[in-house]
Amino acid sequence: MSFETLKGGGGAVGSDRGAIRRILTTTAILAALIGLALSVYAGWAWAVGFLGGAAAGGLNLAFLSGLAGEIVRPGPRRKWRIAVLLALKMPVVYGGLAGLLLWKALPVTAIVLGFSFVLIVIVLKAAGRLILGSRLSAPPRTRDGGGSNG
Repeated sequence: MSFETLKGGGGAVGSDRGAIRRILTTTAILAALIGLALSVYAGWAWAVGFLGGAAAGGLNLAFLSGLAGEIVRPGPRRKWRIAVLLALKMPVVYGGLAGLLLWKALPVTAIVLGFSFVLIVIVLKAAGRLILGSRLSAPPRTRDGGGSNG
């Protein structure tokens, strides 16, 4: 039994864990900056609502990543771990969202934008990879505008 199998990763699932970690890190940094700007320009309620929604969205992605990793991992599935992740996800993510939404001082729009922010980060990171990937894979140009056979 290899170390990758013990970790629960392997193949595409193991390599995606780094991508999920980078997405969550980018989301946290950008959400903190946006929360700071919101606190200055829109007030504390918008900042708290946005940051709370972003935290719930990040936790949701982390739980979904863990569930997906357990479901598609090679070898026998650890059903107990899937059950624990599902049992924790419901009260943590959805209970947290319910608490934010029941707090009447927070704008619902700020909470929804915060919760959706992780999806915005995913789309922007994918678009950046596509743009950079097309520039990196293009053949180098020469002065006469032709290829390198010139």
